[in-house]
Amino acid sequence: PLFPRRRAGGRTTCATPAWGGAIFAAVGALRALVVNACTDWMSQGSLLAVPTLGPDAPVGWPHLRVIGRDIREGFRFLAADAAMTAVTLTSLGLNFFGMMGFSITIPYLKTVFGAGDALVGLPFGGIAVGSVMGALVAGRFGPHWHFGRALCAAYVFDAVLYLPVLFAQNVLTVAVFFGL
Repeated sequence: PLFPRRRAGGRTTCATPAWGGAIFAAVGALRALVVNACTDWMSQGSLLAVPTLGPDAPVGWPHLRVIGRDIREGFRFLAADAAMTAVTLTSLGLNFFGMMGFSITIPYLKTVFGAGDALVGLPFGGIAVGSVMGALVAGRFGPHWHFGRALCAAYVFDAVLYLPVLFAQNVLTVAVFFGL
């Protein structure tokens, strides 16, 4: 990640979207891409310092029948648990349609609100802030919550908080509700 900040306890917070938007607004697209390429090279170079990245003698790819068996067992396991099936199908639908919606975020902001590049970065900064806040809440309270109930509540919470984005009259509203 670009400019991570190390916190007590070894946790890392990341401000990549906000920094990326600031660099883009300050120096323009080409220079921002050059900065991004340089940070990618630094990341790849840092991997050279890692003594091992896996087994020294890989055993090779599994046979197709092993992969097929694993897939069948996974579907049997899924079908045997109604709650897990419901959560999986809900996740599939929400991620499918959610990613379609997210993929048009930039054209939406530019077309509907006439937002320039710097303003487009604002909702992505909101997403970054919301992600960090969510991670902090989940880290603090997650062990005390039942996973299935927490996941269902998160889906409902996400859907309700996305509704104002559909009726937003300005980029700031979009940024706030993307962040939540």
